[in-house]
Amino acid sequence: MPTTDAREIVQRLIEREPDLQTYRAHVNVKIRMRSFPFLAPALPGQVYFKRPGKYEVIFDHVPFYAKGFERVYGDIGDPSDWYQRFHVSYSGQVIVSGHPDIVLTLVQRVRGMIDHERVMVDPTVWHIDQMEWRYYSGGVITMSQQYSNEGGFDMVVRQSADIRIPHFSAIGNADLSDYRTNVAIDDATFAENHR
Repeated sequence: MPTTDAREIVQRLIEREPDLQTYRAHVNVKIRMRSFPFLAPALPGQVYFKRPGKYEVIFDHVPFYAKGFERVYGDIGDPSDWYQRFHVSYSGQVIVSGHPDIVLTLVQRVRGMIDHERVMVDPTVWHIDQMEWRYYSGGVITMSQQYSNEGGFDMVVRQSADIRIPHFSAIGNADLSDYRTNVAIDDATFAENHR
């Protein structure tokens, strides 16, 4: 039986790829709105990661009507900084893609529009299979992830989001490619350094 200790689960996520210190990748997000005005923007950009706890998504251009969506991808973050940003607790198990996943609940230390986040973790490989954001407004965003071996590391290559927020419903798919691992990344790339 997998552990129920939230700290141990987060630590396993952090340690999943110990030799991976940095990466950057191309991301192409496609959004399809389910309601009028039925827009379908594409958001190309770059994803950056640097240990410990630095994660950033920078889109080349974001139309005004897609501004909220860019925050979803920027808020996934790195498990190594979760305890600084969230209260983290174990919340049981659910079936994701036909197998049992551990569920962690993350509640922001500084409250905003999100009531809580749920993170579904596959305890056999320590992947984050799915994340779910539940808003005070009743909105829910669910994002699933698929992995592939890229340069010797298990990396996210596809993310699929189901977005259902009051007055806005959409489907989003992100494809990540052209991974460059363990490369130099300037700290100025990350949001906390240019806010």
